[in-house]
Amino acid sequence: MGIFVGFHKTDVTPKTGGIPLSGWGATHLRLAATVEDPLYCSVTAIGNSQKAEFIIINLDLINIPTDKVLRLRNAIFEKTGYDHEHVIISGTHTHSAPDLSSKLDTIETYLKFLENEIPDCVLRAAADMKPATIYYGKNEIGNKGMRINFVRHYTMTDIEYKDHPQDGPVYYSGNNFGFEYLAHPEKYIYTGHESEADPEVQLVEFRRENADSILLVNFQSHALLSSGIACTVMTSDFPGAVCKKLNEDIPNTQAVYIQGCCGNINPFTRIREEALLGIDFDPYRPNDDCDCDWRAYGKIIAAYAKEIHDFKLTKSESNEFKYARKMLGLPCDHSMDAKLPEIEWVLEKYDKEGNTPETIKAALTAGLISPYQATAIRTRSKLPETMDLELNALRFGDTAMATAPVEHFDQTGRYIKANSPFKLTLMQCYSCGRFAYLPADGTCMEGYERNNTFFKPGTAEIVRDAQLDLLKTLI
Repeated sequence: MGIFVGFHKTDVTPKTGGIPLSGWGATHLRLAATVEDPLYCSVTAIGNSQKAEFIIINLDLINIPTDKVLRLRNAIFEKTGYDHEHVIISGTHTHSAPDLSSKLDTIETYLKFLENEIPDCVLRAAADMKPATIYYGKNEIGNKGMRINFVRHYTMTDIEYKDHPQDGPVYYSGNNFGFEYLAHPEKYIYTGHESEADPEVQLVEFRRENADSILLVNFQSHALLSSGIACTVMTSDFPGAVCKKLNEDIPNTQAVYIQGCCGNINPFTRIREEALLGIDFDPYRPNDDCDCDWRAYGKIIAAYAKEIHDFKLTKSESNEFKYARKMLGLPCDHSMDAKLPEIEWVLEKYDKEGNTPETIKAALTAGLISPYQATAIRTRSKLPETMDLELNALRFGDTAMATAPVEHFDQTGRYIKANSPFKLTLMQCYSCGRFAYLPADGTCMEGYERNNTFFKPGTAEIVRDAQLDLLKTLI
């Protein structure tokens, strides 16, 4: 018995205008003005015989909200017969694609378009099943201290912390400074980033007889290079650029980008071309009023992935396919519910005045980092006591893939990969739902992600261990 794999890809770029882009923070306010790179739906059908048993769908979207996953699965079942438990739907996490959580009419139109297109793509992938041989490999981009991704948490340290140890190192994320620093900026100095991000590119290749090979490419970095406030282009960001470049450079290959555990990882780099593999451009150069050249960044990842493909692949000794699924209940965080009266006051000012100095001061007075945090707390207050997360694990011979509907932190992904029973484990976040950040315990206590999660501290470790347990059932 061996593995069979089918594949089909279709263009799912919106056909109409007025599409809100996903963004982050203030960049949620953008409407797409132009389409710079097409968005795709890539479907990989897989099984132990000519008949597909499982459907893996990857979309060039930031994520797919849980209720929208249900709608798409219903549409797939009605047209193809594949039930919910045999279909996973994931996003590449591009921040410059349609925001499926928006309530604008244009998004409802786009969803109906997806409900029509994706089932057809599934049928074509299932009709394309061919015997396959599995290969796998991994590589690190750059060298220590010279990477193209980084953990965005850093410390601001009290200048006199030796005399006041309780005011020592404080963790922050990006530009989201904590209350204490904003109240007394003269007391603090930047003292460094928390850690280096996971630099691995991982590949699983399905080589098929008389058909294109399917190449799953796994890396971890926020796909937000085309999501600056002034950038109104619709793009697949660097994940799309990775796939395009690999398809061009490796004949008879279809690449699929698998987004890893990048909840606290950003993509910006100051590395120039001489430090990277075969690159003759500067990935930090702005592009079309955006933060960075996402196409150049994607080509870097593709260059390292191609090196794996050409020189570092190992043939899997096993050709077995298995899968497992688990629903995991997690406790929601209601620890700030008592602050709702103060928070409503902050949000009222924010709605009337915008993000003014007075509004920021009101947020700080309420003990918040920003008015945006007030919105997050109000959202959490409306959540139930627990919420169910869908976890999936898939075995491809000597390799596997673990999926979760969250933004895992870097250290969570590293832990799962290191403790998995398989020789290589792809990490797929943003899969089968959207449940925001899942910070690992003990990291960045004052950071943006910690204040914008749905769940209580410690739940990252619960999910991590559940994913490992699920992987072990596939041995």
